Amino acid sequence: MTASREMPEVDAEGPTVSTFMVLSQAGPYRDLARDSREQPHWDAHAAFIDRLVAERFISLGRPLVDAGGALLIVTAQDEAEVRATLRHDPWYAHGILRLDRVQRWQIFIDGWRSARDA
Repeated sequence: MTASREMPEVDAEGPTVSTFMVLSQAGPYRDLARDSREQPHWDAHAAFIDRLVAERFISLGRPLVDAGGALLIVTAQDEAEVRATLRHDPWYAHGILRLDRVQRWQIFIDGWRSARDA
């Protein structure tokens, strides 16, 4: 069985966009003994993330609790846009998180959507 390649979507305003998975690891200044909200620069990081959610750049984000990292699902034209946008996050800038990987991602199974649409 061969999986189909993801076809980029056309945004309502015209540009071609894709979904990306962003994986971050704990940076050198992440204190693993502390909760996310207790990390340095939390307020600036939270405001930055909230803005990206409001702009519909971030669709989903969750901390990787045991590892001190994070997983984001974002929408962008390409990997370069993802990296350029996230480099302004105070947690990346101050070494709380380290960007590990950005990959195009396609959803085949979406239990959340199925439950919502039921």
